[in-house]
Amino acid sequence: MKTGFCVGCGRTGNEIAGWTGFTDDERIQLMDLLPTRLDTVDPVKLLEVSRKRTANAAIRKETTTA
Repeated sequence: MKTGFCVGCGRTGNEIAGWTGFTDDERIQLMDLLPTRLDTVDPVKLLEVSRKRTANAAIRKETTTA
């Protein structure tokens, strides 16, 4: 099921784009919603994203230490 939420942070594209313009109160209100939103994201997709992040981190580490 497509939710429109980022599988990493739970925000919508518009929320991500507008984040720097939000007040602290607006950010807090939004952050309060994120755990519930992330519960609606497909667990398989979350696992895929987690694996990609781990692989990308390993690549970055290799290129910075080589």
